[in-house]
Amino acid sequence: MLNCLKRWGNYNILNIYQELIKRKDAGLINIRKHPVLDLEICNYTPKTQYDKLWDAYTLMSRGLILDYEHNILSKPFSKFFNLNETPETTISNLPVEVPLITEKLDGVLGVLYPEKDKAAIASRGSFDSEFAIWATDWIRKKGYSFEDFKSGYTYCFEIIYPGSRIVVDYKGRSELVLLAVLSNEDKHELNHIKEADELGISYANEFQFDEVTQAEKYLSTMQGINQEGFVCRYSNGLRLKLKSDDYRRLHKIITGFSSKDVWEALKQGKTLDSLLNIVPDEFYQWVKKTESELQRSKNKVIADAIIIYQEANKLSSRKDQALYILKSVQGKNRGLSGVVFSMLDGRNEKAEEAAWNLIEPDADRVITIDDV
Repeated sequence: MLNCLKRWGNYNILNIYQELIKRKDAGLINIRKHPVLDLEICNYTPKTQYDKLWDAYTLMSRGLILDYEHNILSKPFSKFFNLNETPETTISNLPVEVPLITEKLDGVLGVLYPEKDKAAIASRGSFDSEFAIWATDWIRKKGYSFEDFKSGYTYCFEIIYPGSRIVVDYKGRSELVLLAVLSNEDKHELNHIKEADELGISYANEFQFDEVTQAEKYLSTMQGINQEGFVCRYSNGLRLKLKSDDYRRLHKIITGFSSKDVWEALKQGKTLDSLLNIVPDEFYQWVKKTESELQRSKNKVIADAIIIYQEANKLSSRKDQALYILKSVQGKNRGLSGVVFSMLDGRNEKAEEAAWNLIEPDADRVITIDDV
């Protein structure tokens, strides 16, 4: 296996690996081992994305694959953002050039890596997800071996088949689509269309616009869900993405995410990680705002209850306490009394639960484009 790995070069990243481990320990990236081989794959966590804890190491952890000597086997493109999502991607800060613009496909990222002399595909954070298993089976049934791909480069694909559908209906299309071919050692990229033609594999189509704003305007007028959007790549390696309004709207309808989901997770003392896994990047700020509003509302209920509790606790009989509490909550939410009684009984967990129940959203308000 060592000879196979060495054909990718000896790009030792021991210092980088130590930094990756620090971020793993901090809960910012996950590092998963291959089920059989001495390989690891790195992927940023929802916490990183939610709290925007981006740095060079979390950004690169988007399907980064390392061998047992911490050499890079596969280095797909780093995390990239929407137009105007970061200072770097604001229109005023973009390089003064026309970027390469390709279609943004609506599937799952697939990253080529070697399983001995065989070609294998990992999804963004797993060697053995259902998407990785399907893609590896597809590329092997097509007769490709690892030697068919250029040494020292990472081949990035979109995994498209009915089981990977998010929003766009590809009408039964089942294949790997080449997105990019990136150098493992620098920012150089090969022409993905030329590489795809040589391999006999489909590729992400290019579109011609004079500037990014034209591409954005085109998406704003596009109706339906035949296309997710565009990816723009500049000569300095910067990538950004554009998504159509219809795609984002329908993504939210399909995932069915709402303020009540956030409330339920907070009430149960859970993290939002499992929910964030189904939410597109564009909606993270909405989730953060909703979480903040719900926490603030719950804290106010607790604060109001404590004021009443402190006075009621001075009274000697339960009857007097009850009369005082009922009088104090007049003109307020009468459910506040249940919070105070739980405090008097020393049942703080019950008081917290009652406070959350008082601020339950009236209805499942699904996120819309107006929220982001």
